[in-house]
Amino acid sequence: MHFHSGLLMYFRSGVDNLAMAGETERAREAPQDIENDFKSIERRDYGGCLKLNFSRRELSGILEAFRTAVPKLDREQFQSMPLRWLASVASSLGLKFRADFFDGPGGAGLRGFYVASKALKQPLICLNTAHHRTAVNSAFWHEMGHHLTARLLSPPEGSTALSFGSDFDEHLNDPRELAADMLVSLVCYSHSAAKRLFGLLLRKGSGENIDMVVSAARTHLNSVWGFNFDKQIAATQNLHYLAGMIHFAKLRLALLAG
Repeated sequence: MHFHSGLLMYFRSGVDNLAMAGETERAREAPQDIENDFKSIERRDYGGCLKLNFSRRELSGILEAFRTAVPKLDREQFQSMPLRWLASVASSLGLKFRADFFDGPGGAGLRGFYVASKALKQPLICLNTAHHRTAVNSAFWHEMGHHLTARLLSPPEGSTALSFGSDFDEHLNDPRELAADMLVSLVCYSHSAAKRLFGLLLRKGSGENIDMVVSAARTHLNSVWGFNFDKQIAATQNLHYLAGMIHFAKLRLALLAG
């Protein structure tokens, strides 16, 4: 698959922006620091975060935008897609798509980015394929979430939304990032899957029991998405993935409860 060289420039500019924050990212690679990140999201009230970031009308508008663009969302269980299928989905929704392998200094934490600019004929989604395919799919739907909510949440003209593997806690304070993460959660857990996995926890008032939430989420990710913290993945990277699993599971649980 070949792309115009100008698109590569945008991908590399995203990498350059990451490199500017490289010292911070490298400092966060210590396992204890990453563990502290997911301990933080364990304690957060996700239902409260949704209410703080969105009115009921805004939340309904975001969900409607998702369902209009992706009719099968929340009705059917999505699974991991190969890159060519992701490219097809992007094209059907009017986006350019690019995927590159980048694990150089300061860049391994980059999952992907979305940019809409007058310099581009179409908005662009870029993904870093250095990650596990489940993380690549997650990044794709996150960036798609930015695209589908752009008119509702009005990002600055020409802005680039960069996604890293260790900023989930920060997303809970940013309406644009939280909205994009909502799409990931709905793709990962269909309504029937969420009810099966988390419904009993809600009925028993155990929604905050992180061990039970993680156990349910891990079972689902392994059986449906083929992800089970492989030994071939570096320990620090697996901790990042664990943070993501907790984040998206708690967000889906909050949406189900709401």
